This record gives sequence, C-alpha cells and structure tokens, in this order.
Amino acid sequence: MTDTRDVDLTYAASDAICFLAPEGTTKPTDFSDLAAPWVCLGWMTQDGLDHKMNQTTKELLAAGTLAPIRTLFTAQTRTTDVVMEEALNPAVISLYEDVPLASLAPTSGVVAYDLSDIPTGTKYAIVTDTLDGDHRVREYGGHVMVTARGDEKVSTIDAKQLQMTFTYYPGPGGIPAKSKIIDFGTTDVSHFFS
Repeated sequence: MTDTRDVDLTYAASDAICFLAPEGTTKPTDFSDLAAPWVCLGWMTQDGLDHKMNQTTKELLAAGTLAPIRTLFTAQTRTTDVVMEEALNPAVISLYEDVPLASLAPTSGVVAYDLSDIPTGTKYAIVTDTLDGDHRVREYGGHVMVTARGDEKVSTIDAKQLQMTFTYYPGPGGIPAKSKIIDFGTTDVSHFFS
C-alpha cells in the first residue's frame, strides 16, 4: 500500500467567517466574494465553527439472534455552532433576538425594538467560510434556522459573545440541507483517484 500521508492535507482554519441572506438565496458555486443580499456576521471567537452531523438509528432485533439484524437510520440533522464576537452587529442581533433585521435600523445612532414572546421560525441562507493558507472550505445551507441560543453574558472583563446553533433543513423539490465546496489549493490529491 502506498503511503499517501501529506502534511498539506491537514487543515487548521486560520480564519472563519459567516454570511447571512434571505432564505433560498442561490448557493455560491465558487469562492467569489459574496455580494448583496449576503451580509457578513463579523468576527467569530477563535473556537471558530462546530459543524455537526447527528444521526439517529434504530437497531432491529429478531428472534434467534442476539445481534441486530438491521440498522435503520431514523433521522439525520446537520448543525453548526457559532460564537459571534460582534454582539452589536445588527445582523447578529437579528439572528440572536429573533427580530427582523429591518427593525434594527437606528435613528440617530439609537434603536429600540420589542422581543417576540413566540419564536418566529424564520429561516435564512447561511454561508460559512474557513481558510487555511490556500486551502478553503465553503459550506452553504439555503434553509437554515437558529434552533438554540447560548446565554447572553455581559462581562466587565471580556467582550460580549453570542452563541447560536444553526440547523440545516432540506429545501423544496429535494434541495439538500447542506452543500460544500473544497479548494485543495496547490496540494496534489490526484493519487487518491488513480
């Protein structure tokens, strides 16, 4: 067996960034800079992004055997946990507080808004980019909802950070919940496919 180890295939994101747009905004097909209607959600903590895939299974047992005879996949959920540093970024506030972005437009530098007692269930399009030198990964979801929010901690010794969990949902007509683009940069991976 050929040794295919390559230090250039390690990946340690030196930067991570997240963008928001209205639900169903067309997914990017390359790494071009995102233009309107995409909005940058600003700096994230050094922990970056936590992409997760949670699968739920059910083991089918039958008489005559102690081992399962089949495994059924009953659910699969994709989520991303983020911790935003820019707690005063209007787009971040909109997501965290579950209020329309338009309601956060300040007059004379001040904005006042009411918080809903009932979740809106608003979905968005989300793009996350991570970079490691000339290697890049872009992930897209066109039907994403904030399904969990961390505590809103205001501290005198650290910047206020807002933690959220994005859950990705399939779109109409069989649109996948999540899409990914990987740029291998100058690393040659052709030997994996020969």
